[in-house]
Amino acid sequence: MSESKRKPVSAENRSRNPRRLYEDNNPIALTQDPKIDLDRKKIIFSVVSAAVNLGINKVYEFQNWKVMCSGAQLYNTVSDGVGHGYSYSPLTCKILGNSVSGGSQFPLAEK
Repeated sequence: MSESKRKPVSAENRSRNPRRLYEDNNPIALTQDPKIDLDRKKIIFSVVSAAVNLGINKVYEFQNWKVMCSGAQLYNTVSDGVGHGYSYSPLTCKILGNSVSGGSQFPLAEK
């Protein structure tokens, strides 16, 4: 068996959906209409639908950034009869820096 067939595929090497929030390289939420403000280092999502309850002050990954979300104006629990989901509208996240697996989209030098 070749070396490449024995090694598992690294999570960093998988392509990511640019509309999803990730936690430890696992997709946990689908975002809509992100407004990215690089000067203020924040992202405001108009709507976020999550399979898990997003923790306040917890670090997530979005695209090539590490972000920390601070809450939403409107929060709903959604039930489809099989399981529960969570909806946030809007959700504000602070950009902490570039993720280890992502490229450098912008410098985070303090002004």
